Order: sequence, then C-alpha cells, then structure tokens
Amino acid sequence: MNHAEAAARAYLRRTLGFPEKEIDEIVSLGRVALARAVDDLHRALAGDAPVPLADAAHAVKGMLRNLGLEELAGLARQVEEQAASGSQTEAREAVAALRRELTPFWDQAASSGEVSAHPMDRAAIEA
Repeated sequence: MNHAEAAARAYLRRTLGFPEKEIDEIVSLGRVALARAVDDLHRALAGDAPVPLADAAHAVKGMLRNLGLEELAGLARQVEEQAASGSQTEAREAVAALRRELTPFWDQAASSGEVSAHPMDRAAIEA
C-alpha cells in the first residue's frame, strides 16, 4: 500500500469513522476520480481543457481534501493560486509534483483493474 492510500484510509477510518468496506469503495472511486481530475488539470495547464486552470486545480484540491490528503491538497492550492497570478512555471512544477506523488496511488488502481471496473459519470466529478 502506498503512502497516499494509507493516509486516505487512516483518515476515512479514524476521522470520519467509515467501515472498512466503504473505505475500499471510497478509495477505489477516489483513485479514478483523481486520475481523471489531474488529467484535466494537466490539460488545463496546456490550454487544452474546457475549464480554466484555477477551476481544475480547485476540483483536485477538493478531492484530495475529501480523502484527507492535506499535503497534496496544498500542492493543488498552489496551482490554483499560481493560475490566478499567471505563474505558469510554478504551476507546472506543482502539477508535476502532484503527478509524482499520486502515481503510486493510480498504479495500484491499474494493477487491480479498478479504473475499468468503476466507470464514473464525469458530470458528478465536475459538479
């Protein structure tokens, strides 16, 4: 189990009091949602997304906070702030750091087949 997953599971168990079965589902769905949201964030950074960079970063930040991943949410907050100030270089660095930190979390999903097992309605993610 990677660091992000362990931290999310601990937060969901200890802080929010979810039972283990629900934690499994939340983590699984969180992986899929975050992978898509960070992909949207990367596309927004490249200027190829339907939402502005700050909005994409805000969505990622919220997902990370919902999983109790405050440090990573701080990186997303940096992207959000840098988008507002127009600092593309620093935003790129923060997005790259997010990808690096979350890759083990996503790799777990790919190896277990979760990405294809849980198709999600993108409208729900973007809401």
